[in-house]
Amino acid sequence: MVFADIPFVFYFLPITLALYFGAFALTKYGIKKDSLKARNGALLLASLVFYIWGGGWFILILMVSITIDFVFGWMIDDAHQQGNKRRAKTAMLASAVLNLSLLFFFKYANFVTGEVSALSDKLGFGATPVTDFILPIGISFFTLQSLSYSIDVYRGRCRHLTNFFDFTLFVVLFPQLIAGPIVRFHELADQLYHRQESVEMFAQGALRFSHGLAKKVIVADSIARISDAVYDLPGGELNFATAWLGVLAFAFQLYFDFSGYSDMAIGLGLMFGFRFPENFNRPYSAISLTDFWRRWHITLSNFIRDYLYIPLGGNRVGPVRKQVNLIIIFLAIGIWHGANWTFFWFGLYHGVLIVIENITGQDKVTTEGVSWVWPRRIGTFLLILICYPMFNGHTMSQAIDFYQAMFWPSGTALPAAVEDAMTNLNTLMLFGATLTIFLPRDFRMGVILEKAQGMWPTAARVAVMGGALPYAAAVMAAGSFSPFLYFQF
Repeated sequence: MVFADIPFVFYFLPITLALYFGAFALTKYGIKKDSLKARNGALLLASLVFYIWGGGWFILILMVSITIDFVFGWMIDDAHQQGNKRRAKTAMLASAVLNLSLLFFFKYANFVTGEVSALSDKLGFGATPVTDFILPIGISFFTLQSLSYSIDVYRGRCRHLTNFFDFTLFVVLFPQLIAGPIVRFHELADQLYHRQESVEMFAQGALRFSHGLAKKVIVADSIARISDAVYDLPGGELNFATAWLGVLAFAFQLYFDFSGYSDMAIGLGLMFGFRFPENFNRPYSAISLTDFWRRWHITLSNFIRDYLYIPLGGNRVGPVRKQVNLIIIFLAIGIWHGANWTFFWFGLYHGVLIVIENITGQDKVTTEGVSWVWPRRIGTFLLILICYPMFNGHTMSQAIDFYQAMFWPSGTALPAAVEDAMTNLNTLMLFGATLTIFLPRDFRMGVILEKAQGMWPTAARVAVMGGALPYAAAVMAAGSFSPFLYFQF
């Protein structure tokens, strides 16, 4: 089940909302004294159903990850209470090793065994067995989120939870379970026990959800038809214009798809009284790649910074070690996205360029002088586009085909399949998406929607939502199913 399909929008979500807010009636009529426990229970049940619907037996993997960190969180806290720092650190490291081993086993075993088999065959020893594991839905996200609990307890940012069901709810909370935002434990812990829902908050969340749904099914899925048409071409049919059109289309497909999902997740959180961190801040308006990573998938960048870069020494080490650390964290970001050499080179590409920015001081430039801001924004956007054949290419061979076409003038005629994909609607969506580059850098729709509660009456916001949802539903019903891109990670 995904946010942008009919069963979720018109069946699962209304039923879950009814169960959740029905818990208030338990308190109102004296049936139950603590409605928060009932509300959390309803959310936990709905979240488990949500995951089982799409993940099936992978719920067992999810529960193993949850159990690992709940137990080690208790061990870490107990060691702290006894003043045994060594035992606390050992428990935290054991939690990290077990979580990352779980992630490696399911996400990277197929790739590693495939590479070993290919190498063995080339060396004349014959091919070796290759695993064929299916990737559990959301494992890249829930593993990090669950692991953040052990680390936060170890660092003393919070105490361990004594209730296993509360910790399970933290990990499986359905708005952010599958593809983020990556909400660290200290960011959500208090909200598990102290949150105040309101009509204003619900209306704000519903509007944010509707906005994200529109970004996904109207904008991203329209642009995807152009992007997919280009990436499905044989390498021999790519030319200069087609290749650049493909990476441009994919850039905006990815942004509107993933940011749309994040908007929907944040909106759903608001509807249930939770405030999740923002995940995007106009990334294609960045004036450097360093600036880009402060604006793109913000919760992943913050997780890697706080739980990997800073423990490696961060900015406190010497200049050479600092640059090595930067390379390491971007290799980690690249490999986190997938088990493929394309993601390794994607991470290395960003790491090397950010090291260059760091050495030359370009990462610290913040003043936007009129004379140079636009060249920097356009130049940064081009550097981002150049990396997308690695990010979206299924193989390095396909990525190389794109680079040969992009940097070797080879014609501008579009193949018939691409022309067919460029309908008026799809072309209009791509053109409109491209124009967003030129919006002010401080333009943030999420902030605008938050301010809307002061500018628009609640009824007006609900009316906007009521118009957006049926239109998006019509698009969903008329089109084929298109999963969110980050579900594959």
